Amino acid sequence: MKKWVPEVPNTLGEYRGEIRLIGSECPFCKRVFFPAVKICPDCLDDSQPMKKKILKNNGKIFSFSIAQVAPPGFEIPHVQAYIDLDEGVRVFSLIIDYGDPGRLRTWLSVKLEIVRVGENEEGKERLTYCFRPIFEEN
Repeated sequence: MKKWVPEVPNTLGEYRGEIRLIGSECPFCKRVFFPAVKICPDCLDDSQPMKKKILKNNGKIFSFSIAQVAPPGFEIPHVQAYIDLDEGVRVFSLIIDYGDPGRLRTWLSVKLEIVRVGENEEGKERLTYCFRPIFEEN
């Protein structure tokens, strides 16, 4: 029995003892989706099920926005970004531990981080995903 649950359903799973993003791959066209889908929106063929796909932990920022207004529970400012993972999948996520927002840029490398956001009513940890920038040291 799991000791954790994903904050966003069908986005996280365990792979070799590590919590990872989970998507799906079309058995026909091989396109990968996140979050996972039941039927490929390109092929529209449900004769074979989509395959579970463990996604890589690294990617690059495609675009980002620095939000100066936030709903309760979010810090100001916070950064929202589209991340292109190595498989070609684009993921929407928060960016954490970025320091000076002026250092952020498109195509900056990022790494997946799994973050605890609380507990559910059954006492299981609620986990979500976000990305941390990888700044090159000069």
